[in-house]
Amino acid sequence: MNTYNSFVEKRRYFIHVAIHDINTLNTQIDKFKPKTITKRISIDKTTYTDYSTTIHFFFRGVSNASYKIYSSMQRCCFERNKKGQNISMLDLSNEVLTRFNNSPILIDALNNEIPQPSNKSDLAKWAFIQHFGGPSHLVDFTPDFESALFFAIPKDNTYDNDNSNLNNYISIYAYQDNPYKNGNLNMMYESSSIRGRELYIESTKQYPDIIIDTAVVDHQMINQPLNSNVFWGTSIYGEYIFKVVLPGNGNVNNMCLKNSHISRQKGNFFVSNIEKIIPLELAPALQNKKWNERGETYYAPYGYCLDIHKSLIPDINSAFQIPAKEAIYTPEDYIPEAKSELQSLWFPEKLK
Repeated sequence: MNTYNSFVEKRRYFIHVAIHDINTLNTQIDKFKPKTITKRISIDKTTYTDYSTTIHFFFRGVSNASYKIYSSMQRCCFERNKKGQNISMLDLSNEVLTRFNNSPILIDALNNEIPQPSNKSDLAKWAFIQHFGGPSHLVDFTPDFESALFFAIPKDNTYDNDNSNLNNYISIYAYQDNPYKNGNLNMMYESSSIRGRELYIESTKQYPDIIIDTAVVDHQMINQPLNSNVFWGTSIYGEYIFKVVLPGNGNVNNMCLKNSHISRQKGNFFVSNIEKIIPLELAPALQNKKWNERGETYYAPYGYCLDIHKSLIPDINSAFQIPAKEAIYTPEDYIPEAKSELQSLWFPEKLK
């Protein structure tokens, strides 16, 4: 699959910084700390209220700076076509989900990991497949910088002194919390998370015992299909956001795309292109639309990329509390047969 060849190429898609000392890394990290802003919203024509919201950043750690951000489904499709299968992304998507639904072992493992009613949705199934070893359209991000470092630090830390060679760097990619506004599912989340959160907070301040009815949103969440008319670089937030966004009866979080791995990693998802093998950073929704002096449209980078030289890894291990493997992965997540079944989804199989 396509990889980056230079920092110059990466700067076309990211606000990019190459880092060679720990002080520069700390300075850059400070830019991504949660920021609280206050908005004045209108209740009616004469009444206004101030609403404070916190902007978060989501991070993805990658062990080699040359790697582009592809979903596991895109990688699976590429490898299968490389071997001559000639399968489309959508056909592969349907095949994987059909095989998952037809496996009693996987459905049983899903039921053990994800509470109802979330486990009835295709989105919950993709979240399970993604976090437990199969190919999916989801790309993992986390609001926890140190968890991203866990995934970025390679097991074999080999490098040389060539500061232009991307193979000598690890990458941390960062995107701001929900910067884009496209897609029906995203519109649903806008109504349920942004305005819904405002109503939830304001209402509970005035009426502590109020019950918020989210039945309509719950129904949409369960029945929302994964199709090309909805998804294009749209984000799906995991446990970290859904705790407030979809509170069910006002107190119980019924609709979280939550499983044990997501919880430990504070996982969140971005949906990559589901029709073509295009890296996430090329999604127009992740870039700012602007115009040049001739009136031509172009996209300015919205995402951030910190490329960190591997010589800093000992300093990083000393300066940060990198989670242990046991804190990222649960030791006994599901029965061995389920693990084997998930791994098999990567390879062709005649459907029964």
